[in-house]
Amino acid sequence: MEIGNLKHGIRAWTNISLSTYDQGQPTGVTSLLSLPRLVIGPSMLLALLALHSVRAEQVELLVNGSFTNGVQGWRVWGVVSCGVSAELYAKPRMPCGIAQTVERSDFSRDISFSYRVTTVFHSSAGYPFLEISVTAYMLDPRTMNERPVLLFSRRYCSDVEVKTVRKSYDITANLRENLCQEGRLDLTSFLLKRIKVVFEAGFEDIHALMQSQIYIYNVRLLMVKSPPPPAIKTTQTAMTTTVGMMTVVIYWATALMMISALVGVAAFLLISLASKRRRGSKWKSSTN
Repeated sequence: MEIGNLKHGIRAWTNISLSTYDQGQPTGVTSLLSLPRLVIGPSMLLALLALHSVRAEQVELLVNGSFTNGVQGWRVWGVVSCGVSAELYAKPRMPCGIAQTVERSDFSRDISFSYRVTTVFHSSAGYPFLEISVTAYMLDPRTMNERPVLLFSRRYCSDVEVKTVRKSYDITANLRENLCQEGRLDLTSFLLKRIKVVFEAGFEDIHALMQSQIYIYNVRLLMVKSPPPPAIKTTQTAMTTTVGMMTVVIYWATALMMISALVGVAAFLLISLASKRRRGSKWKSSTN
């Protein structure tokens, strides 16, 4: 085993010495000092390429956001039906809406909210409206109390007195900033427990004799998950292997340098002894 390690160490040291040789630059100690940079540099580059190649996973948090299965997965109140969309029929004394709450233990802060709706308001009488909201419920680690945080809010109203107005909206909003900061309060240490999405239609004046229709075609709450841990473990393993190899190479290189130094000292002593003997023999021959 030791002979095999010696052969690998000598071979690695020879390759590194040859690859770092350049005219005008000393070898030996200089090559040894440049070894960590030469070994760790390519390893770090490979690790960065491996991490860059990992694509973040996108997860849809809502159930049946396209309403292909009716309103399954949604809480419903008032008059709501379903065709190619969720249809809300609101009256002054009978608001209606749908809502869904998502609970997970692995929420990330990279979440976006999008929807596509059409409002049909027949007039501004009674002040019909559609209100959309997304609320996060977070656990404060200091007080252990739950705190509601409004992530998104939008309200659509009629601005025409008599004429029926039909308008469509296709909206996408990034909720990351609101999940991390609320005013001056830093929320990064808060634990995200659940998120609630609400669509509600109604009238501000309950005495009006009108009706409004809302068509909700698609709702998405998309979360981007962090890269999986195995990629990090692979990088750490590669770095550990590289450091181990570098230690073996340095060990055997140092041993070879020490052996070379000892051989050089022995050769110097032998040459000095031979030179003294020559001088002694010449001195004896001259005296005779």
